Amino acid sequence: MRTALLFLVLSLTTASCMKKPALDDNDGTPVTAEAVQDAVVQAWGAPSALDIGANEFAYTEKDIEIGDLPARVIFQDGKTIQSVEETPEEKKYVILQQIAEIDSNNEQKLSTSERRISVAKPSQTIDDEGPATLATALPLSVELAQQLLYACVKGKDWNVSCYNLQASETVEDAPPQIASRPDCEGLTDCKWRQKFVSFDMILESKDDKTGVTSRTKAKYSVKMSPDAPYLSRVTEFCYEGIGTVSNTHFPLRICQRIKNFRR
Repeated sequence: MRTALLFLVLSLTTASCMKKPALDDNDGTPVTAEAVQDAVVQAWGAPSALDIGANEFAYTEKDIEIGDLPARVIFQDGKTIQSVEETPEEKKYVILQQIAEIDSNNEQKLSTSERRISVAKPSQTIDDEGPATLATALPLSVELAQQLLYACVKGKDWNVSCYNLQASETVEDAPPQIASRPDCEGLTDCKWRQKFVSFDMILESKDDKTGVTSRTKAKYSVKMSPDAPYLSRVTEFCYEGIGTVSNTHFPLRICQRIKNFRR
């Protein structure tokens, strides 16, 4: 399991959005960090970064919802595999990333970048569950995996506990941009399976200057689809908590979703 967790952290590329969190002592059913990690690993499955092909494309949108205001798209991200070079030892990918950051006035800041990533092939003499598995990792959007896998792990300067772990599977319609194509990107009946994981997290930290302990409650959820290509496997990722501005508290929800992909 440790190998699987490390592989997920290195290779994971974003849950139904959740109810507004309540800052009270009725936190629900406690769960261990290991239980959360196991649920995430089970949802991720065992895809290989070596299966990524030339021209694979993933497009995501991130939106934010503050209080009772409607959700607003703040970030658009397109990744395209421009080329793949293969040797007996590894695969080399050239990834074109195009980003649009959208401000409150709906003005966009555009940027384009290129990444070159090498993914080592596992040795034929080492078992697939051994260290060679780690070499097949492709570090795309690793921050999402780290948030999920280590969200319930206590740190040196804070205490964290998790509650109300849920895991389920559903079948959903493909996103409209995918459904508009005749072949629906190979999805049977233009639907894709979704593996859902959610949990509540409570973070307690002490201010060294004032000695005051703060208590923050948040909710995480994620959907992963075994029917999606590697770059699009995390189809939805949501965080929900309480924001504060000028001593005013308000519900805050941020979600990132796959809107389009090509194999």
